[in-house]
Amino acid sequence: MRATIWILAVLFAACLPAWPYVPKEHEASPTKVNSKPEEGQRVVPPTHVVIDPPIPSPSESPKPSGDKDVTAEQPLPRFVRPEWIIAYITAAYVFITWLMMRTIKRQADAMDRQAIEARKSGNDAAALATGMLAAIREQAALMRQQVDTMERQLGIAETSAKAAEDNATAAHIAADAAKMSAKIAKDSLELTQRAFIQVVSMGLNRGRIPLADDVPVTDDASVLLSIKNHGPTRALNVTVKGTLTITPGNKSTAVAPQISYDLPPATDLAIAFDAFNSWLDADAIALLKQGKANLQVSLKITYADVFGVPHEIAIEAALHDWIRRVWDIKVHST
Repeated sequence: MRATIWILAVLFAACLPAWPYVPKEHEASPTKVNSKPEEGQRVVPPTHVVIDPPIPSPSESPKPSGDKDVTAEQPLPRFVRPEWIIAYITAAYVFITWLMMRTIKRQADAMDRQAIEARKSGNDAAALATGMLAAIREQAALMRQQVDTMERQLGIAETSAKAAEDNATAAHIAADAAKMSAKIAKDSLELTQRAFIQVVSMGLNRGRIPLADDVPVTDDASVLLSIKNHGPTRALNVTVKGTLTITPGNKSTAVAPQISYDLPPATDLAIAFDAFNSWLDADAIALLKQGKANLQVSLKITYADVFGVPHEIAIEAALHDWIRRVWDIKVHST
């Protein structure tokens, strides 16, 4: 409202100089008859000025020379005089200026509003940034606390891992020791509680009766092998395989009977080959009786103990001294 009043005042002031006026030196003043020049005033001598009459235009018609009265120039209407035209133009300029000022005012108001909004947005952004900075600082502090906690937990975990590794090493050592002890105990148990077969005797017999050293060899005599389980447990699946050979000549060979059965502890087992007359001829038997032949026995005894461990006994025996009837026996057992 105040701006509108100022604009109207400027418009009114611009219109005031456009009011028609006459210069002061042209104002009419009462003429004094026979007035004399004042003292001090300069007397201008009379000057005769000759003015040529204007050349009449073709459109102008000559007036009759007989007319004595010449019509004077008519003045323009008041509101179309030059000074009013200038006033109109000035008013138009003022109006245009007012429109421009109004547009500039709107732009200035819009810029003021934008500046206010920008300041408000800046303040809001600053507040938001301040809040975010505070939140980031809090998060950083929390993260530092978490890092410290994780470092402590890592130290505890490393200590626990080292202790667990030491415990594992100790447990491994203890387990190895326990395995070794168990193996030693098992081996000791197997050695002390296993079945153990050995050769007790080997000689000539007649039927199931051993021949004494001074008793001559008969045709129905045979070689007798006696074995015994000296262990505290049973020998399982005892099997005896072997051959009996007479030299010189290698005229015939006898195979020991196949035996496969269990042998209880402290029990003897007699293994007899076939009688001489069942596989030797008369000449070979005569050599035996004369003590001029050699007997060779090759046996292999296999069995398993109660722990499931297999065992084997290899026997190589030879009879060379028929006078004393002493057998040369070599035993290899596993």
